Amino acid sequence: MKNSLIGLMRQTSLVMKGTALITVVSFAMLVTSPAAMALRTATDNHHAKSGDSNPEARLSALLEQITYKFDALEAAHAAGQDTDAIVSELDQLQDQMIALDNDVMANFEATEQKLKDKNLPETILKRHQDMVTHYQAHRARIIEQFEYKDMSHWRWLLRHWWDRLLAWLGVEIGEIVDSPIRNVNPRQFKRSHQAFDPNNLPNKSMRPDKDNKPKQSLQDYHQAKLFNTPANQVAELGDFMYDALAGASDPAYLTETDEVILTQRIKDQAQALSYDPVRIYHWVRNNVEWQPSWGAVQDAELTLDARRGNAMDIASLTIALLRASQIPARYVHGTIEVPEAMFRNWAGGFASIDAAVDFAASGGIPTAASIAGGKIAHVQLEHVWVEAAIDYFPSRGASNHDADAWVQMDPSYKRYQYLQGLDAVAISGIDTNQLATDFLASGTINETEGWIQGFDPTILENAQSQALSALEDYITTNMTNPTVGDVIGGRKTIILEYPALPSSLPNRILVEGARYDKLPLQLQQRITYSIGRDDLGLPINPTTFAYATLNNEKVTLSFRPATPDDEAALLALLPEGEVTDISQLP
Repeated sequence: MKNSLIGLMRQTSLVMKGTALITVVSFAMLVTSPAAMALRTATDNHHAKSGDSNPEARLSALLEQITYKFDALEAAHAAGQDTDAIVSELDQLQDQMIALDNDVMANFEATEQKLKDKNLPETILKRHQDMVTHYQAHRARIIEQFEYKDMSHWRWLLRHWWDRLLAWLGVEIGEIVDSPIRNVNPRQFKRSHQAFDPNNLPNKSMRPDKDNKPKQSLQDYHQAKLFNTPANQVAELGDFMYDALAGASDPAYLTETDEVILTQRIKDQAQALSYDPVRIYHWVRNNVEWQPSWGAVQDAELTLDARRGNAMDIASLTIALLRASQIPARYVHGTIEVPEAMFRNWAGGFASIDAAVDFAASGGIPTAASIAGGKIAHVQLEHVWVEAAIDYFPSRGASNHDADAWVQMDPSYKRYQYLQGLDAVAISGIDTNQLATDFLASGTINETEGWIQGFDPTILENAQSQALSALEDYITTNMTNPTVGDVIGGRKTIILEYPALPSSLPNRILVEGARYDKLPLQLQQRITYSIGRDDLGLPINPTTFAYATLNNEKVTLSFRPATPDDEAALLALLPEGEVTDISQLP
């Protein structure tokens, strides 16, 4: 979001900042209040199904209902229960299916006429007719199955006996073509049951990998196929001289990569910082928060906009600003050691060093604890920082003419001040329990059927107005130029601003593993697209991208028709004029 509330607060007047802060706090308070949570919970339990105007889609949904009713009928027979009500519902579903079938057949006829009007080849018409024939055959089988809904209890028991006998004999029921009790339920239209594994959900919290330890030697990096890149080359660029510094003239240290893209936003920011490496380093260090995760996921511009990122993301932003300033820069990948108290602050303000280490490790960072006196004294971790070809002696980068040193800088590492924020509920004087009671009493909640209605929104609106007024008075009286963190809590970077670059990194370097002009695959998060899997379960024609190239971007998957006839058929079925909504597509 280019115009987020937080973004607006960075650039608007003090009065507007105060108003926005009050709105943020009040909204957060009401969202987390018991009344709002009760409303969300009740709403989540209510599943409203909207009708689909597509007859084929409605027929598919109806067939699923029919399957469930046949399942219920089978269960009732097995339990010896009365089946009249279920049979009655199946009668109604059968009538609905016949009505929908008429609509589907009308669609088929309209499509065939459209194909004929467009003078498409006979192969396309035959393919359409084959599909209609196939549909009609399946429809006949389903209608036939409805004849068995009136089957007596004893015939249902016989069916179970028959199925078990065939299974014991190793015969598929579908092979007994003339059996009157084959395929009673329309199960071919229902997806097969997928076993539920609570330990293998599509979304789950990350867990620290205790075996993901940082590399302890240069040999470890080489064994992981992490080597210095690139091979030496030479470039001539402007008035900035590299002759006195080995490797600085390589053009790779000034070019774009997947993460380092010299967009206009990056160039404008470099210009705003006067193309000065001292200002670039301090600006990134003071304005971009570190996130404890591993593998590049953002390009430089996205990190610039987000004002946060992991070590690789922040290094990419720094390198992009340096390269946009015609200053050669590269990544350094190594292992560092951070004192225990400093690491707790850096990782998120943890009281427990064990929790801080686990948090960083769960983000994929290779970590290990260094023990002294029976307790953790330091944390070792793999890290990525920056080297730039700087005119370092004697000005330490303040006057940049002739590169004479590769200067290391780590804008990811910083100390934070953690802010508690205001107790919005206490300041507002609102009794949240009473607010919840009043709001819930104003409407109706039917937990059995899963619906709610009739709530009075003015109860929450009045509470919000009260909160806004109370917070405004408190902030005006007690705070001067408050920040977002001062009001809602959070953290802010302890600002450092010096006229020169630091002489070394703030932490002890255990191993300098490798230097890169661009991040290797091992340090990139990557995403792969494929259309289906082959018989061995492998992706078909996979295409892999660096995640940073897709992050915050729209991805479009397209295909070309297999033959000119297929292309003509597809074009014939597309609507006239511009397609503005996916519902317009056939």
